[in-house]
Amino acid sequence: MSQRNYEKNDPIRVLYRAVPGSTAVNMDVYDETDTLDAGQSGAMAQIGVSDRWQMTFTPDENGNWSVSITDDKGGNVIKDYAVGDYNVDSVGAGVASVDAKIDAIQGGDGDTLETLSDQIDGISPTSAPMIG
Repeated sequence: MSQRNYEKNDPIRVLYRAVPGSTAVNMDVYDETDTLDAGQSGAMAQIGVSDRWQMTFTPDENGNWSVSITDDKGGNVIKDYAVGDYNVDSVGAGVASVDAKIDAIQGGDGDTLETLSDQIDGISPTSAPMIG
């Protein structure tokens, strides 16, 4: 079980700010073995009339994936993505959920499960059992 920044099989949206006036931006995707993934590489889409461009790729194996982006005005960048079975945010959300459930079980006074069990054991019936 690997915990990384991005989860395997979840799309990753890549944003790039091109050199002003760029009319073509290309993104090459490299898998965990540093092999070009031609099926996920290609031209990025411009966002409106801005200098921002976008493209999505989906890593299908754990490891370090990377993208290399170039524009027709000479701009370029390389970015690395650590991919695993779980992303760090989802693990953190799971821990927070468990903490909330424990807090609900303990009650407002912070009693532990052992204390609550002792309190229940100490309750004695105040009247004979009744059948309704």
